Amino acid sequence: MEFMNNRLKQGSENDEQLMSFLEQFQNLEKEERQLQFQNQQLSEENLMLRNALQGFQQRLFAAEAAIAQLQHEKAYMDLTANSSSCLTAGKLPDLSQRPSVPAISWQKIQKQVLKYASEGRHEMAVLLCKEAVAELEIVCGHDHPDVAPILRTLEQVYRDQSNYKGANKKW
Repeated sequence: MEFMNNRLKQGSENDEQLMSFLEQFQNLEKEERQLQFQNQQLSEENLMLRNALQGFQQRLFAAEAAIAQLQHEKAYMDLTANSSSCLTAGKLPDLSQRPSVPAISWQKIQKQVLKYASEGRHEMAVLLCKEAVAELEIVCGHDHPDVAPILRTLEQVYRDQSNYKGANKKW
């Protein structure tokens, strides 16, 4: 009889332990579901933020391209205004005298291009280099000394992208 009482006590203790484990297991399952729900919400929010960022980056790229285009057009208009003022005065423009571009301007361009390249925005870096070269060629001529550093920077950006065909292009 005593043996049976001991067995019943052990059984009730085991039942209490099993109930405690079951309760802990249910709490863990509940917490896991909550964490999965939070993870899903965060994933959705992350996707939404990435899409918004992509939209902002596209608008920024478009705005930067528009600014570069406007600067290019302004340089062209300045050049044609100088040429037309010479022509209205009855003189031909002196093409041998080319304007001097301060070294700081191409250095600023180079710094911005390298910043874009380091951020992984190689397309913007290439576009900025090409725009700078085009602008300098219009204003100063193809063989102006300030054109070479920008071309070297463009070559470096192409090489960073492993675009050796673009880097070896003869300008």
